Amino acid sequence: MLDDFPQDHYHHRGLFWAWPVVETGGKRYDLWMNMTASHRSDRAPVTSATAVEARLDARNLWQAGGRDIVRENLRVTAYPAQGEARELLVDLTWEALSAPVKLEGSQEAGKSYGGFSARFAPREKTVLRADGQTLSKDEDLNPHHWAELEGFYGGKGAVLRITSDAENPGSPYQWCLRNYGFIGASFPGRTAAVDSYTLEPGKPLTLRFRVRIGDLEQTK
Repeated sequence: MLDDFPQDHYHHRGLFWAWPVVETGGKRYDLWMNMTASHRSDRAPVTSATAVEARLDARNLWQAGGRDIVRENLRVTAYPAQGEARELLVDLTWEALSAPVKLEGSQEAGKSYGGFSARFAPREKTVLRADGQTLSKDEDLNPHHWAELEGFYGGKGAVLRITSDAENPGSPYQWCLRNYGFIGASFPGRTAAVDSYTLEPGKPLTLRFRVRIGDLEQTK
C-alpha cells in the first residue's frame, strides 16, 4: 500500500522521516528532497523475534558537508496481528555529534511538512481521517493526535494510521494531509511559539509513533 520514489514526488519513500531544513555550522542542508544531507548505515541492523513481538534495531548517521552530524537510532517493534490489523511501534532517537543541528519544516507559506510521514501507492476510494473525523479536503498546520488514509488497491481495501505518542515533545503535531496519498506528522511544525528544533550534543531527542495497518471489507 506504500510507494517509493513516485514520479510526482520522487523524494517520497514509503514510511520515512526527513526535513527540508537541516542547519549546522552556519550552513543549511536538505534531508527531504535535494538530499544535500544524507543517511548512511553505521552498523548492520539487528533483528529478533519472540512469540509476542518481532524487532528491528538499526543505527545510522546523517552526513552533510563531508562529515557526520547526527547519530540516529531506530527501533521498529511489530506485534502479532489482532483480527484484521497489526501495529508497529517506531522509536527514533537523534543526537547531534559535534555541533548543534537545527531542524525545520517546509518554508513555504501555509505549510510545514517535514517529520514522520507515509506515502501511499496509487489506489481508489481514498478517504482521509484525523482524530475520528473524515476530512473533506487536504489539510495543513492543523494539530491532530492521529491521521490515517484508507483506500483500495486492486480491489483490496487497506488503511494505515499514524499516531504520535502523547509524551513526544510538542505533541499533538500539526499534519500535512493529502488525498493524492500522503500523511505526515510535522515536527516541530510552525506555530507562533515554535518553528524549529535544535538537536544538541549529549542531549538525545526521542520521538515515538504507532503505525496501525488494517484490512478493509471488500464490500465497502
